[in-house]
Amino acid sequence: MLKSNLNIKKLPFKNYKKEYFLTYLSIAMLNPTIAYYNFFHVIFTVIVVYEFYRIRLKIDKLFLGTLLFLNFISIAQAITFGTFTTTSYLGVFLTFLMPYFIARIMGNRYWHFYINIVYYLAIISLIFWSLQNISDSFTNLLFNISSSFKLDPISNESVIIYNLEFWRPSLTLGLLKNAGFTAEGGLYSCVLILALFFNSIYSKKLLNKKNLIFIISLLSTNSTAGYAALGIYLIGTSLLFSQKSYKIILLPISVVLFYLAIVQLPFMFDKVSKYYQQEMEIYHTTVNPSRVGRFLSARVDLDIIVRYPIWGQGIHKETRYRTLLEEQTGYSNSYLGIVGLASRYGLITWILYFYYLFIYLIKFISMNNINKIYSIFFLLSILAVATGQNPFFYPPYFILAYLGYYLRK
Repeated sequence: MLKSNLNIKKLPFKNYKKEYFLTYLSIAMLNPTIAYYNFFHVIFTVIVVYEFYRIRLKIDKLFLGTLLFLNFISIAQAITFGTFTTTSYLGVFLTFLMPYFIARIMGNRYWHFYINIVYYLAIISLIFWSLQNISDSFTNLLFNISSSFKLDPISNESVIIYNLEFWRPSLTLGLLKNAGFTAEGGLYSCVLILALFFNSIYSKKLLNKKNLIFIISLLSTNSTAGYAALGIYLIGTSLLFSQKSYKIILLPISVVLFYLAIVQLPFMFDKVSKYYQQEMEIYHTTVNPSRVGRFLSARVDLDIIVRYPIWGQGIHKETRYRTLLEEQTGYSNSYLGIVGLASRYGLITWILYFYYLFIYLIKFISMNNINKIYSIFFLLSILAVATGQNPFFYPPYFILAYLGYYLRK
């Protein structure tokens, strides 16, 4: 199941329709349209489960263990907070188990198809993003399409293959954020950084056409977290993959770019400093503050983790939103991913998730004859993007952890 001897350069769609389709289902869950309409999640899961049994795979200890543990934390939260919602209860299983079935079906092959799909979606996004920056009429056209077909009832920004995010102010060089097909530039960075690292692992090169598209796309997101992750990637990849003649040039450039991205660029350093101070002031002066900022939500979630370390809070809808503002904005369980997972599902889930995720990075990188140190750079980049958004509830990151379970020995 975990073996992968495919040539990433020779994966024509006509020969691998099923693999591309299943991989796309997992990626599509990050799109606002798909995420808004819950029936997509149900349909996608049914399709994946059907394929699982069609090829005569069987559930194993991981499936049963996950099922039992999810029941435990769901019931524990229901008893602790005196509420139980059937839809929320079932939704937890959809969130955790759809990636399980894809991981079992695809194994390590998953990343070959993931890279190709993200690559072509990135090209489409760059074209749409460029047109959007050039023409307001193009933005209005996409907005009207989204509105007419009710693709994104909340903000009318999604057209499935691209998300406008036009309401955010222009930032670097007066350009808009490129959110790709996801809800926000920071979340798009979470998608791109996986594609960038896995493509580098397969190709053992820093610069090739796919990596170039991924890097340009990351730069176009205007994401503080994405830039930090890119800097870490550039340092690690230039150290391990580049020829000696290139290291002399690439490594210093990577270090300088990383430093500039974090400290020198005003729109990043000033923004982070200002938001941190403002949100911490709200935390210290407000009773039951709403989790509507990256730092404020993380601080509130830390309090939740201290109170309910084993099973967390937020599985059931009635306890998910602590204030009316949180419910109106849809924010809950910090979108600062490092703590958001622990606050909703507890520290046991958090520890197991990251343990198996890191195990997978180490083992997979070793399998591809690359220095294990590269797994540190990969993990740091994941944690970097997770300071801006919470990618750990989405299938590609769950698949990392599930595959890590199978490679743990």
